[in-house]
Amino acid sequence: MEKLKEFFTIKRTLILIGIILILIFAFSNLEPVSVNFLVAEVKIPLFYEIVGIGVIGFICGYFLKNKK
Repeated sequence: MEKLKEFFTIKRTLILIGIILILIFAFSNLEPVSVNFLVAEVKIPLFYEIVGIGVIGFICGYFLKNKK
């Protein structure tokens, strides 16, 4: 039981809640949208866009947390 309490810290719990909220929001938005890049326009489901932005945000947060 002690190991379980050590694993589920407040930080890890908040990250898990954030991931769950992003997935719930993403699965409720499955319709295709058009995304404009500099030279092209692509139609993709909004789900991929939301999950992609979430992953990019977590990666940026991970790398920037040590820059103090």
